[in-house]
Amino acid sequence: MASKRAAIVFDSAGTLLFMHRIAKDINKKTILSEFTTTAVAGKKSQCVITIIHFEPVEELKKCPPATPIHNFLTQHNVDVDIACASLPLSKDTVIEAIRKDTRATVRDLQEVLDEVLSRCDDHYYIGIGMMVDTETMTIPYVLSSCGKLFPSAKSVVKTLGKMGVNVFIASGDRQLDIEKLADCIGIPRKRAFGLSTPTRKKEIIEHLKEDYNPVIMVGDGLNDILAFQTADIAVLTREQESDRPKRLIDAADFTIDRLEEIIPILKDIFKYKEVEGSDK
Repeated sequence: MASKRAAIVFDSAGTLLFMHRIAKDINKKTILSEFTTTAVAGKKSQCVITIIHFEPVEELKKCPPATPIHNFLTQHNVDVDIACASLPLSKDTVIEAIRKDTRATVRDLQEVLDEVLSRCDDHYYIGIGMMVDTETMTIPYVLSSCGKLFPSAKSVVKTLGKMGVNVFIASGDRQLDIEKLADCIGIPRKRAFGLSTPTRKKEIIEHLKEDYNPVIMVGDGLNDILAFQTADIAVLTREQESDRPKRLIDAADFTIDRLEEIIPILKDIFKYKEVEGSDK
């Protein structure tokens, strides 16, 4: 075995958590089910996915529906964070785009929230957000999602711990939600990194490689591709069905259909490393 311990980094949504994702197309005024936000945002570099920090999110139902979203954020002193972006865009630029769009309202947020709640009664957490286009300075979609743990998530993390592998989470979700997830699956909060854009995930992998060998990244979406390319081993999970671009598939060293399939893969890798190390 290598002198350094192994580390494994999990994305959360779609990897540790099964997600219901709902969007509303503001232009067409239509509700879209099981909407893959990162795939759509990834088609245009000026688009970002944002998270709206409004707690408890169910209280949104009590807010005046005709209020433009920027007015709602200002009136309630609600913060917004960038969860996923292809380019390093400033938060001020994103807020300005939200301010200029007067079409998207609280009613739109309420509609996607209601749709998510109708589909996910056994949820781990609920979130609301927006896709913001900083080129057109508009909000093309409002978003809501809820997630629940995949059945094997806790046992996989427990088994990895017994194998001597340190487990981390790097996710675009809110820091508070990721810390709660860490508590739930039994890892220290200091190993949970929320609001991790694709670039931030890559930086986390680079930092971990200074102290761990190998560093494994496990994810399910295009927002994980930079981390895949940086990690020693990249594992694509397909437990949540979704269309995945060829370049993401090509970036993975392994593809699994269930989270627990990571265990025999790592056991084989570690066995190989022991043999390799014995020859030196």
